Amino acid sequence: MAKSGGGEPIPLSRFGALVAQLESVVASARQKTPDALLCFDLLSELSSAIDEAPKVRPSPADFIS
Repeated sequence: MAKSGGGEPIPLSRFGALVAQLESVVASARQKTPDALLCFDLLSELSSAIDEAPKVRPSPADFIS
Protein backbone atom coordinates (compact mmCIF):
# COMPACT_ATOMS: atom_id res chain seq x y z
CA MET A 1 0.00 0.00 0.00
CA ALA A 2 1.20 3.50 -0.78
CA LYS A 3 0.68 6.44 1.51
CA SER A 4 -1.23 9.51 0.46
CA GLY A 5 -0.41 13.00 1.68
CA GLY A 6 -2.88 12.50 4.54
CA GLY A 7 -1.12 9.37 5.72
CA GLU A 8 -3.91 6.98 4.75
CA PRO A 9 -2.88 3.95 2.70
CA ILE A 10 -3.86 3.86 -0.96
CA PRO A 11 -4.26 0.41 -2.54
CA LEU A 12 -1.88 -0.15 -5.44
CA SER A 13 -3.11 -1.56 -8.69
CA ARG A 14 -1.46 -4.70 -9.99
CA PHE A 15 0.45 -2.50 -12.42
CA GLY A 16 1.57 -0.14 -9.65
CA ALA A 17 2.67 -3.00 -7.41
CA LEU A 18 4.77 -4.55 -10.19
CA VAL A 19 6.40 -1.21 -11.01
CA ALA A 20 7.17 -0.68 -7.31
CA GLN A 21 8.78 -4.12 -7.08
CA LEU A 22 10.90 -3.45 -10.17
CA GLU A 23 11.95 -0.06 -8.77
CA SER A 24 13.02 -1.79 -5.57
CA VAL A 25 15.11 -4.34 -7.51
CA VAL A 26 16.78 -1.54 -9.49
CA ALA A 27 17.43 0.55 -6.37
CA SER A 28 19.13 -2.36 -4.60
CA ALA A 29 21.16 -3.46 -7.64
CA ARG A 30 24.29 -1.65 -6.45
CA GLN A 31 24.41 -3.69 -3.24
CA LYS A 32 23.24 -7.02 -4.64
CA THR A 33 23.09 -8.41 -8.16
CA PRO A 34 19.41 -8.79 -9.10
CA ASP A 35 18.09 -12.32 -9.46
CA ALA A 36 17.58 -12.87 -13.19
CA LEU A 37 14.57 -15.15 -12.69
CA LEU A 38 12.86 -12.63 -10.40
CA CYS A 39 13.45 -9.84 -12.94
CA PHE A 40 12.12 -12.00 -15.75
CA ASP A 41 9.02 -12.88 -13.71
CA LEU A 42 8.33 -9.25 -12.80
CA LEU A 43 8.79 -8.05 -16.38
CA SER A 44 6.62 -10.87 -17.70
CA GLU A 45 3.87 -10.00 -15.21
CA LEU A 46 4.18 -6.31 -16.07
CA SER A 47 3.87 -7.10 -19.77
CA SER A 48 0.72 -9.14 -19.07
CA ALA A 49 -0.72 -6.34 -16.93
CA ILE A 50 -0.14 -3.85 -19.75
CA ASP A 51 -1.76 -6.20 -22.29
CA GLU A 52 -4.79 -6.69 -20.01
CA ALA A 53 -5.19 -2.99 -19.19
CA PRO A 54 -8.19 -1.26 -20.73
CA LYS A 55 -7.25 0.45 -23.95
CA VAL A 56 -7.99 4.16 -24.11
CA ARG A 57 -8.38 5.60 -27.56
CA PRO A 58 -7.52 9.29 -27.84
CA SER A 59 -10.06 11.54 -29.48
CA PRO A 60 -9.04 13.82 -32.36
CA ALA A 61 -9.47 16.80 -30.03
CA ASP A 62 -6.53 15.50 -27.95
CA PHE A 63 -4.20 16.35 -30.84
CA ILE A 64 -5.43 19.91 -31.39
CA SER A 65 -3.50 22.52 -29.43
